[in-house]
Order: sequence, then C-alpha cells, then structure tokens
Amino acid sequence: MVDIGGGTTEVAAVAGWRVVRSQSLRKAGNAMDEAVVHALRNELGLVISQRAARHLKMTLGVTGGAEGFAEAVGLDVAQRAPRSEYVPGGLVAAALEPIVAAITGTVHEMLAEIPAGLAEDVVRGKIRLAGGGALLPGLASRIETAAGIGAVLVEDPLRCVIRGAAEILERKASGPDSGPGLRQ
Repeated sequence: MVDIGGGTTEVAAVAGWRVVRSQSLRKAGNAMDEAVVHALRNELGLVISQRAARHLKMTLGVTGGAEGFAEAVGLDVAQRAPRSEYVPGGLVAAALEPIVAAITGTVHEMLAEIPAGLAEDVVRGKIRLAGGGALLPGLASRIETAAGIGAVLVEDPLRCVIRGAAEILERKASGPDSGPGLRQ
C-alpha cells in the first residue's frame, strides 16, 4: 500500500488487517508543488501560486501531459507584472523527478524487506496507490517499472484511508468484545 498525501508518503506491507512493515517519507504532494513553483521561478522567471503549481502537476505529471504543455499565470520576476506562460511538460516532469524517485525508491526498499510468505500476496494483489498524490499522471507506471509489480489506483483514493479507518473502528465496536462487558 502506498498512500501519497500532502506532507508524507506512507508505504506499508499489509496482511490480514495487520501492518507487517511500514516506512514514512516526508516527500509527497506539497513537496511536488514546491518543486514546480521553484522550477518555474528559476527556469521561466515566473512566480506562481501553490494552486497553479498543483494544477500543472496534475495536468502534466511525470509524463509531460497529453499536449506536452499547459498554461500558467503568475508574476513575471523581472517586470513584477502578471503574465501568462505555456509551461513545457518536461520542465514539470523534471521538477517532480527527485520526489518521484524518492517515492519509488522507498517502495523498492519496502518490497526488498517483506517476508517471503507475503511476496505472493503482493505480486498477485499488486501495489495499491491511495491519497491525492496517487492521482499524479504517470506515477503508477513509474512505480510499476521500479518495483516490477503491477500498481493500481484504489477506488476513491482521496477518501479511502478515512473510510478504511472508519471500517476498522466499526469492526472493533461490533466485534465479540463489544457491548456491556467491553473493557477499556
């Protein structure tokens, strides 16, 4: 399981509702947005907002996008005046690369450390991607290539973690120890 949120990426091997191994990486969606902001400032002389960076990230991703470019509006560094710029997809992909490489590297490390008995479950069940960062175009195929195992986006990646936590709490509440004799 790979959960790419705003501030952290959580990578975990899960078996039977138990976390067998986990690792946290302080690189995720917000770091990607910052990398895009810095790249546009340095390469194009354009200061953009976090929202604009997020839009470019989600439009162009690690592949450079379908059209190979996307429009961004920001402030010209030299003129200090608003301007529009067509941003090359390769610039955004290059800005995202160090973070994507760190995520794929963490996934690869986690897979190298799983117990042998869990290997078949991982290969057959595939790597599951969750969180807003999992929606980054091209990320699933990059993880597949790095891991040598299929990677799929989970259903409802933005809310699946909270839905799963709620389900765990519901199972505990309705389990055999629930009711008047529940010990705290």
